[in-house]
Amino acid sequence: KRFINETYVWSQLKHDHILELIGFHFSCSDGVVEALVVCPWLENGQSVRYVEQRNLSADKRLCLLLDAAEGLHYLHTHQPPICHGNIRGSNLLVKNNGRAAICDFGLAQALNEDFAEVAGQTIYRGNVRWASPERLDSNGALASSSDVWSWGWLIWELMTAKTPFHLIKNSSSLIYHIVTSKLPACEEEVGIREVPALARLMRMCWQQDPGSRLKIKECIHFLNRIVSVGSQRKWSVYLHSY
Repeated sequence: KRFINETYVWSQLKHDHILELIGFHFSCSDGVVEALVVCPWLENGQSVRYVEQRNLSADKRLCLLLDAAEGLHYLHTHQPPICHGNIRGSNLLVKNNGRAAICDFGLAQALNEDFAEVAGQTIYRGNVRWASPERLDSNGALASSSDVWSWGWLIWELMTAKTPFHLIKNSSSLIYHIVTSKLPACEEEVGIREVPALARLMRMCWQQDPGSRLKIKECIHFLNRIVSVGSQRKWSVYLHSY
């Protein structure tokens, strides 16, 4: 059922920053059915590994984040709107031209009236480290605001090369930190210190109240300003006045 949902949602999507779905394949051996999706092979692989291996500059990492945000904006403005539900570094691949594309639509759902009923019966299946507080609730439905929360952690991943809450190993402690907003001090991380305005942007993605978070369109606007202005001091002032 999950595979059918993934291929159905994915098949509707056509965008530069969404990995293309070519088709799918079923096979059966000894009574075991195997289902596979077929998509282009991207030699550069996952974004986090790519930025580490290439030791990418901050501006190139920002471009990958911008690609991810553009892909999310396409999903959120699709008709019907689609929430990805599992945004993280391993689900952002780097194409041969160095641009990024979102993949893995196993948790994606169209945000329609029917899903509201289904969502209340669904236990969160994504990786908890990237999950928003409301998604960890047993009745937590998908929403575009939860993608924004996860995208904030994607900034963390690509700029610091660390997973969210990397020092916390206990799952109960991890969930406690998420739901009580005990989040790391972004400004202290080396990769983020290069672009100090990112710390405030991340905090605006991590608001406890989903309605208080930035829309992904606003995130795109902010990132474009970071890339184009080029002056961290000017951008810090701009964000502070937002």
